[in-house]
Amino acid sequence: MTILWDSSALISLLDETRSTHEAALECYWRLREEGELQIISSIAISELAVKNNPEPIFLEFGFQVQDFNIRHALEAANVKKITMVDKQLRSEQNTRAVIVNDSQIIGQALAEQVDYILTEDQNTFCKTVSKLHSKLGMSLQALLLSDDPLGKIGYTQRLLPLDI
Repeated sequence: MTILWDSSALISLLDETRSTHEAALECYWRLREEGELQIISSIAISELAVKNNPEPIFLEFGFQVQDFNIRHALEAANVKKITMVDKQLRSEQNTRAVIVNDSQIIGQALAEQVDYILTEDQNTFCKTVSKLHSKLGMSLQALLLSDDPLGKIGYTQRLLPLDI
């Protein structure tokens, strides 16, 4: 199984004041213990670096960094085209097109055959992936960090105490 962490989930992993910090820690350590591949996009790193120091991601956690390449760009272009043509693929509250970075991360995940994207963005990212999932029959799914992501992928017992 491959899980791609969105920038919002990475922020929760680093920021102890976020309400989903413990859930992010639990996800990271449980998935690592289970041997699941956890990746981050170079795009998510750039988003993270706008307001946060990304160094702890590299020093404290063992993510595989996935650089954005031409295969990813072409898949992202397809995602963008689909969402531009079919306005129903956007959240009803979202009156603008899907954010370019979201299209790129979704395209990258599709090109790399990622199973899940872990995020905190339920208003645009989760809804867009869910609607693309239904329309295209793709296997990629977005998991909301605050909505028991480990349970949704089949892990039910806690591996570590929450005071990590």
